[in-house]
Amino acid sequence: MVTSLTKSHLIKTPSEFQEQLNQTQVMVAEEIGHLKRTVNRFSDFAKLPEVQLVEANPVDVIEQHLAAVRTKFSTAQIVIETPEAGTDIRSRMDSALFRQVLMNIVANGVEANPASAVTFTVAVTGTKDSVLITISNDGEPVPAEIAPRIFDPYISSKGDKENMGLGLAIVKKIIIEHEGEIALAERAGHPRFIISLPRVS
Repeated sequence: MVTSLTKSHLIKTPSEFQEQLNQTQVMVAEEIGHLKRTVNRFSDFAKLPEVQLVEANPVDVIEQHLAAVRTKFSTAQIVIETPEAGTDIRSRMDSALFRQVLMNIVANGVEANPASAVTFTVAVTGTKDSVLITISNDGEPVPAEIAPRIFDPYISSKGDKENMGLGLAIVKKIIIEHEGEIALAERAGHPRFIISLPRVS
């Protein structure tokens, strides 16, 4: 870029050179902004807050954050399916970090379907030893070539350079900190994330 400007200064008129200089300044500013955002995302991934697990009802934790998620993603409709009334399902959770889980999974579905609204269904169920939280949407399936690596860092179906492919990697890291597991499945050709957390008796 500097070499190009040096050559242009020698062969172009002052007005032509000024126009190229202005364009170069805009490009440099854009690249600096991109680098800053990239560094921030690496930092987010590497320096997640230390998990603070507190016994809680997962339904209460999810409902606490639904308004914020809906506000951030105006094209997303989010429905929560809860256990039968009186069913006591509890796990040890970090509410603030689980909010990030919800945000990132919804963001992934919204970004994968930019031309349409997406409906997300969050279901909470329990087994003897586990709490199962499934988050499915009615959007496009995850491409087969990246599905096995969807939780790896830097894996993304979005081709723009702003997307670092860290959203679902952060989700997996948070779930592991919850002593749980997360997997991607499909239901009727649509994505479904299945989160399993240890159940508190």
